[in-house]
Amino acid sequence: MVVRISALDPLDAAMNYWAVQLAGLPITAEISPYSYGPVAEPKLRDLLRSHLKLEDLPKASESRTHPSLILGATEILTGERTVFDGIDLTCDMVIASAAIPPLFRAVEIGDKRYWDGLFASNPPIRELTDLPNKPTEIWVVQINPQKRPEEPFSIRDINDRRNELAGNLSLAQELYFIHKINKLIAKHEELAKKENYQLMQIRVVELGLPDLDYLSILDRSPQLIRDLMKNGAELAECFFKECSFWPRKDSLPAKSVTI
Repeated sequence: MVVRISALDPLDAAMNYWAVQLAGLPITAEISPYSYGPVAEPKLRDLLRSHLKLEDLPKASESRTHPSLILGATEILTGERTVFDGIDLTCDMVIASAAIPPLFRAVEIGDKRYWDGLFASNPPIRELTDLPNKPTEIWVVQINPQKRPEEPFSIRDINDRRNELAGNLSLAQELYFIHKINKLIAKHEELAKKENYQLMQIRVVELGLPDLDYLSILDRSPQLIRDLMKNGAELAECFFKECSFWPRKDSLPAKSVTI
């Protein structure tokens, strides 16, 4: 997978380098993705088709096995929080769930148009409570840092922090929904019987590369991808320890601070 994602050949590596450098300039021209031919979407679509044979998956009317797949997207005209449940999964749905403007144009599915789920659901965790076989644990890999050591002053740093806080806000709200249900079940045991709810242990592990900025989202250099995979392998064990339990003091907040 790394071979396909990484910018390995000289031309692709050069394009990746200059795309990251240009995006990092203090002053950049804002160009609509509709002003030029799509670049990111065809690459992602080709990658999906080479690794996922979606046409071979059983249809909704046929028997399906686990695991379940839930993808979040945002309908840009109505602002609807949209969830694709994976039963009749298509490449369009997968791309819609990752279509961040202005890198992507809106993805048209039926008579609706979608952007990334970040703007309404990041990710759609609360839908896990509706699954027939509800999970007993929810594992979250938090890619946006919760804390920064210094106040941002440059426009780029301010935008970085703004994007981090926006993403974390959506994630924290999703997790708090599960946390609230857990508290209600602990207080009212009859909910577990009448509403078919059950306690779900939430575990959150934050990405261990704190120096990554927003531009790293665009970077497909082989070294960065190797660093990300190495960091993931090093942190994987945390999911089996109490230090991953959420809520906790140093992670996403579960309540507001009243002053």
